[in-house]
Amino acid sequence: MPTYLIQGFFFRNGERGAFAHLPQNDAIALRTGILRYLYSGVIFPDLNNLSTLLVGELEDNYDIADLSEITVTEDAIRFVKTYRTIQDIITYQLERKDGYWEGTWTNVTRPDRIETGITRCVVTHVPDEFFVLPKQE
Repeated sequence: MPTYLIQGFFFRNGERGAFAHLPQNDAIALRTGILRYLYSGVIFPDLNNLSTLLVGELEDNYDIADLSEITVTEDAIRFVKTYRTIQDIITYQLERKDGYWEGTWTNVTRPDRIETGITRCVVTHVPDEFFVLPKQE
C-alpha cells in the first residue's frame, strides 16, 4: 500500500484579530473575509487493521486530526478529518488539477450550521523507507 504526504490550504469565511504595538498606541486589527489555513499530514497503510486499508493524520491551526474513510484514486481523493480535541468532523473531496489537487471541505458536525469551503493541496507519494530512521552507529 502506498504512503502519501499531503500539504495544502483550506479557505473559510471568518474573522481574525491581531494585536499590534504602534508608536502612538496599541491597536487591534480585525480581518474579515476569506481566511487561509495551512495543513499538513500523512496518509499511510493501517498495519493493525488491513480491512481499513488507509489511515492518516493531519495538523492545522485548530488541532491534530485523524483521517479515516480514505479513498485515493488516480483522479480523486476523499477522506474524513476528525479532530482529536474538537468536536468537528469534516469531509474532504478533491480532484486532480494540473500539478495539485482542488476540492471542497464540509463540516456537518452541527446540522443547523453546515460550513463548506475550498481546499487545495499537493499530495506526494513517498516510499516506505522515507519513514525509517537511519541506524545509529
